[in-house]
Order: sequence, then structure tokens, then C-alpha cells
Amino acid sequence: MKVESCEIRLRYFYRKEGKREYYSYVHIISPDTAYQKIILPLDEARPFYGTEFPEALTPGKKPVLYIFMSSDIPGMFDVEIDWISIIRRESDKEEK
Repeated sequence: MKVESCEIRLRYFYRKEGKREYYSYVHIISPDTAYQKIILPLDEARPFYGTEFPEALTPGKKPVLYIFMSSDIPGMFDVEIDWISIIRRESDKEEK
């Protein structure tokens, strides 16, 4: 991901298998003229109990992952994404 103009707030929501609630985390990306490898630490996300958000964005569907990008500076900003990869990390612990 390349972000040249300003700091970007990347906020994601994901739903674990068999769970109803979403988990949320905010990751700040600093500007850089080079591509950066961004890793979303799903294990650091905390439960998000919204009444209808984020599901209200996609009526009738329940996506497993939502990703939002925003900036504190009013107006447009440019972000280049070269590729996206989702890797399931093997864990020694059983998830509860």
C-alpha cells in the first residue's frame, strides 16, 4: 500500500466463524513514497457491538470482512494498493 499525502486511518471489522458480533481494530498508516506492507492484526481486534453497523452497509448480506480508510484532513486522498492477501495463521491455542 502506498500513501503519499497524509496519515490514513484504516479501520476494519471482521466476523469470526460461528460468531454473531464483529471485531474491530484501527490501524494508522503513515505517509511514505514507497509501498508499505500492511498487516492487519486480527488477534488485537476487540468485539464491536453495533445495533446495525456494519451490516446496514450491505443489506441482506453478512460479509466476513469490512475495510474502511479515512483521513483527518478534509478532502480527497490517494491510496495505491498493489495486492491484498489473506492468510490464516495457524495457532497453538484453541479459540474460545
